[in-house]
Amino acid sequence: MTAKEEAQNLYKKFMHILPLEVDKREIQECALVVVNVILSRCIDEEEQYRAYKYWEEIKQEIEKL
Repeated sequence: MTAKEEAQNLYKKFMHILPLEVDKREIQECALVVVNVILSRCIDEEEQYRAYKYWEEIKQEIEKL
């Protein structure tokens, strides 16, 4: 799955579970919380660099939505 596809997937998952009144920015913030948690766990491990870069790309794609 590409970073853009993963970003869209996370966004859609939050869109379907949050109340209808929630706006686009709030959905993005929820998805970014998840990605930031993943990134914070990847940064300390040298062998996780590739995973870190992948999730960094996903974060950027979520911000573009």
